[in-house]
Amino acid sequence: MDVAFRDPDGTTVPVAHNENDSPQAFGVVEGDRNFTYTLPGDSLATFTWPGNPGGDQGLRALDPSGWRATASPSGPTDPCCQGDVAANAVDDDAGTRYSTGAGRAPGQYLQVDFGRPEPAREVVFDTGVNLGEYPRGYTVTVSSDGTSWRTAVANGTAWPTSGRM
Repeated sequence: MDVAFRDPDGTTVPVAHNENDSPQAFGVVEGDRNFTYTLPGDSLATFTWPGNPGGDQGLRALDPSGWRATASPSGPTDPCCQGDVAANAVDDDAGTRYSTGAGRAPGQYLQVDFGRPEPAREVVFDTGVNLGEYPRGYTVTVSSDGTSWRTAVANGTAWPTSGRM
């Protein structure tokens, strides 16, 4: 379990809680800062770092209500993971996820329709606790009508702990 907040002075404060008996590794990325940490079982840790004037100040998470996700494939074919459908990518529930259930292949995609114009300076691909499964590359395209598309980020690579553009 985790939570992060930004104090009024710009200080970033992530707090992580490991309810399991065994250690749990995780990673944190904010702007050009990142770290990984292994939290011992049944423990809590708080991290802080000062704000970055003119940097990430003012960033906020968008409200995903009304978002719609589609994908190819729409979900895994493996019976173990058939609940990992595309809609889970935007359900604002850290306990669910979208997965293909197999290695990535050319032609696969995840498309998110915000349902309304949204200004964005950053996209975060949150892979949760699975440090081994993350988008290793991506292209971000945008459209105001769902028909005409333009490339916002031609090619990107992701951090192993979360994908950020």
